[in-house]
Amino acid sequence: MKRINNIPTFVINIIRTIPLQAIFLTAYTVSISLLPAFRTLATAGFIDTATTIFAGENSVSYIYLPIFLIGISIIYENTVPVLKRLADTSSRNMLRLTWRAEMLEKKACLEYRYLEDKESCDLIDRVCSNIEDKIQHYFQSILNGIGLLIS
Repeated sequence: MKRINNIPTFVINIIRTIPLQAIFLTAYTVSISLLPAFRTLATAGFIDTATTIFAGENSVSYIYLPIFLIGISIIYENTVPVLKRLADTSSRNMLRLTWRAEMLEKKACLEYRYLEDKESCDLIDRVCSNIEDKIQHYFQSILNGIGLLIS
């Protein structure tokens, strides 16, 4: 594992460690950010189609597509978070297997004088504990920022 000096290096290391989960979580963030706009367009299409049907300009069969799109957005909104939780758990396990082992190896290679000093030892424990949760939280913060930019 290379040293994380900037965000692009961090993201590249995450993609190398958990490629499928990173792609899924990125796609999830983008799609959830676009979902309100999609639902608004589907609802507007429904209202427009219903208005033209009541005016007698269209047949009733034209209303099925807007209803289908609204239904798809509702189903998507309720089922995909379950898959996201599954991807989060899977990524946490993969990070635990790779990054925690490397962090413990680096911690074991420290010189004794650093472990003897109470302040240095406390600092090392704070930085090294639950490293996979910290990495996952940092990656999720980046994805949340991307989601805010999109929406």
